Amino acid sequence: MRFLLPALLCSLVLSGCTTASVATRQQIQPGERIYIDYTCRTASGELAATSRKETAEDKTLAHSPLFAALNNYLPANELVPDPQQLPPLTPTMCFEEMLELLLARQAAGAPIKTPQTLTVEGELIPGLSSGDRYLSMNRSFQKKRRVTIPIHKFEESFKSSPLIGKTIATTEPGMSVTVEAIDGDKVNLRYSAEPGAAFPSPFGPGIITQTEDSFDIKTDAKENTILRSGSMIGKITGVDENSFVVDYGHSTAFTPLTCEVVFQPLNGTAGLSWLDNLDQAKEESRRTGKPLMVHFHDQWNSANRTLLATILPDPRVVAAADGYVRVRMNTLDRITMLRDYRVATIPAILIFDSQGNELQRFIGVPKVDEFVDGLEKILKDPVPAAQ
Repeated sequence: MRFLLPALLCSLVLSGCTTASVATRQQIQPGERIYIDYTCRTASGELAATSRKETAEDKTLAHSPLFAALNNYLPANELVPDPQQLPPLTPTMCFEEMLELLLARQAAGAPIKTPQTLTVEGELIPGLSSGDRYLSMNRSFQKKRRVTIPIHKFEESFKSSPLIGKTIATTEPGMSVTVEAIDGDKVNLRYSAEPGAAFPSPFGPGIITQTEDSFDIKTDAKENTILRSGSMIGKITGVDENSFVVDYGHSTAFTPLTCEVVFQPLNGTAGLSWLDNLDQAKEESRRTGKPLMVHFHDQWNSANRTLLATILPDPRVVAAADGYVRVRMNTLDRITMLRDYRVATIPAILIFDSQGNELQRFIGVPKVDEFVDGLEKILKDPVPAAQ
C-alpha cells in the first residue's frame, strides 16, 4: 500500500499537469495565424457583415446599410497580434478588412473552436486628412427624363420588346418609362414620375419635381444616417438646406456591432507576416539581398479571398516564401501601382530581385505545387523575366 500511494499521488499530479497543459493549448496565442468565422449585427439585429454565404443569402434577415454582398464568402485569415502591440487600421482598408482586424485583436486568449459573442465598438481611422474624412454633397441634383439606349439593353432591362407608345413600370416605385421612338437599333425613352414618388439613394429618398426635360431631385438627407458607397462606410453628421456632410473617418461608422465568432488555428502554423509599405519593403530587399514578393490584392475579390484562405497558409508555401521580403498592397487606393506594374487582374503576386528586376509573376490563384516550385527555383537561380 505504501508503494501504491506515492504512485497514486504522482498519477494525480501528472493528471493535473496534463489537464493544465491541455487547457493552455485550447486558447488562441499571440503570433499565430487563425481563421475567423463571424457574423456581425447592429444593435437592432440587422446584418452588417458575415463570412458565411448561407447567412449573407438568408432572405429572412434584415440588412444594415453597412452590409455589402461579396462574390465569395470565406473565414477571415488573420495574424493574432500581441495585445501590447496592436496593429493600426489604415485608410486603404475596406470595412470588412477593418472589422476582421478588430476581431483578431480580441483573439489572444480566446478559446479555440468555441462560439462566443464579442462587441466591436470600432475606432477612428488614423492617417486621414480632413478632406479625405469629410465629404460635403449637394442635396439637389438633376436627372434627364429622356434617354437613348440600345434595343438589346431595353430587352435585358424590361424583359420585353420595345413598341412605340408602350409604357412600362420600372423597379423604382412610382416611376415608369415610355417608348417614344425606335431608330434602328436604338430606343428613345421618356421617364415619368407619379406625384409623391421618391428617387431612391443611399443618402435618403429624393423628393422629385418633374419638368418637361428633367427630374429635379432633392435628397431628404437626415443626420445619423449610415451609408455605404463601394468599400467606404460613413455617417451623415450635418445637414442644411442645400448640402449634407458624410463622415468617413470611423471603422464602423460609429455603429457598435455584436459579433458571433469562432476562432480556429490555421494548420498549427503562424503563417506569413507581410509589410504594407512598398518603399520600406524595397529598402529591406536591397539591405538583405532577399528577393521581393509583392501581393496586389482586394478584400472583395473572390479569387483573392481563396488565395488568402487556402494557398498562402499552406505550410509548404510558408516555408518557400520565408526567404522573401513580403509586402501586400491593397489595390483600392493604389490604381497607379497597377499601371506602373502592368497588373490588370487580381490577385497578382510579383517577384523582384533585390535590384528591382522582375523575376516572375503569378496571376490569379496558383496551385500550391506550382507556386512552391516557382518560389524555390527563384531562390536557387534568380533570372530576370523576359520583358
